[in-house]
Amino acid sequence: MNYNLLLCHRCATGISLIGDNRSVLEGVTLRCPSCRSENVHRHLQEEVDPTILAKSSIWSLTPEEALMALEGIGFPEEQHCDADTVRRLLQTAGVTVSVTDVEGTSRSVVDFLELPSGTRLYLGSSAHGAIVYRIADRKRPSDVWPFGDMP
Repeated sequence: MNYNLLLCHRCATGISLIGDNRSVLEGVTLRCPSCRSENVHRHLQEEVDPTILAKSSIWSLTPEEALMALEGIGFPEEQHCDADTVRRLLQTAGVTVSVTDVEGTSRSVVDFLELPSGTRLYLGSSAHGAIVYRIADRKRPSDVWPFGDMP
């Protein structure tokens, strides 16, 4: 089938394919990068109702970038996950993070998240994704000794 648009019929996320080499997408389960639904269909963009396209979020990607998005790795703009980016993002929510860069990549490893209450969530990896393997309630010094520095 000839197609140049992958469109999720659940959340209206679309991928407009630029360039050739669509063969990398053959046999791939089409799973929406946004909602993870398998209700993604191949279309010729010219044949899709313009009102549907206007309401859709369309990303222009090469077939290789589309494959990465469909496999859950994310859109190119979402793949910058270095330690500084993760730290800044979580700080806006008041969460402290123990995070280090993975050398030679734009990725990072999160060891634990510390919530404003002082509670730490320790993270590890599993076949299913990140796993919380320990929740430690850490009292802040001001909660234990409210009189300033201990003598």
